[in-house]
Amino acid sequence: MKEIFKTAEGFKVKYIPIPLINETEILIKNKYSLFIPEIEKDILTKSENILKKMLNKKEIISQITQMIQNDGLLKTYKIGRSMLFNWHTVGSCSAGEILQVGKKVKEYKKGDIVVASGWFYANHAEIIAIDQKNVSKPPKGVDLEFICWGAYGAKIISAIEYLQIKKESKIAILGKNTIAMLLK
Repeated sequence: MKEIFKTAEGFKVKYIPIPLINETEILIKNKYSLFIPEIEKDILTKSENILKKMLNKKEIISQITQMIQNDGLLKTYKIGRSMLFNWHTVGSCSAGEILQVGKKVKEYKKGDIVVASGWFYANHAEIIAIDQKNVSKPPKGVDLEFICWGAYGAKIISAIEYLQIKKESKIAILGKNTIAMLLK
């Protein structure tokens, strides 16, 4: 299968094996994935010291911790090492059709249409493997081409709740990014 990666030479489409799933994961054939330049900018631009840059971001530390809990230390280390020295996966929201579910997955079945969300999982790839907790069924009648925006919107709402922003709050959003445009 094909997946888009960011390498030192630029963007590359690489042929990689179809991912294997564990008992709580779902294998999805992507039909759409959401690309937002403002969000992926740090990954898509060259950085002389990407490790230092990554470790200074709380969300990256949180994602690494979650990966260790979900996938184990060895798999997380291998993914991290490979990314630091060879390539970077890109993408964080995608939508498609379920090809296979793990033994402990009860809410979803083969053929279901779903939206997936999560850095290092919901990538710009033909097929992805992702934990069931990062997947949801879209409402009936919603165009699959636009459903990834729902997952992105949920991230924005989560950030607003985390920051405890109220209607009467005064906040400053620096730069003209997607979040700023959506909050106008």
